[in-house]
Amino acid sequence: TIADGNLVIGTAGHGIDFTATGDGAGTDSSELLDDYEEGTWTAGAQSFSGTFSASDEQYVKVGRMVHFDCVVSFSGSDSSRLVITGLPYAATNTSGVAKYFAGGSTSYSDLMMLVSGTTLVGGNTGGDASYTSVSGMTARFSGTYMA
Repeated sequence: TIADGNLVIGTAGHGIDFTATGDGAGTDSSELLDDYEEGTWTAGAQSFSGTFSASDEQYVKVGRMVHFDCVVSFSGSDSSRLVITGLPYAATNTSGVAKYFAGGSTSYSDLMMLVSGTTLVGGNTGGDASYTSVSGMTARFSGTYMA
């Protein structure tokens, strides 16, 4: 029992061991919780010649799972593929991300963002999404991926 203060794991690679708990139906590779972190990250727009702004870039990392959130805005015409850079950890696999776009003259319900490495890459049912397709819009992204 800790009456006051924090439990500190003083050696890298160690953590809270859950091997005494019942296993699920899958094959587990580790039952050690060895990382927890909260922080901010800095979003950028790769190869974009227009105006870009970002805010509320936050993340929480528990073990290898990273959950992130941010708000971005774009203004200007640019046919380059929509790519947001700066995620705090590289993804081990490409995965989809939740999104919301508002503003401008069009709603993009088919627009999706994929996590690839430390970037978010835009796409839609027609293929790649460009910066022009989201010009004048504000987007809130929230997603979880495995680092």
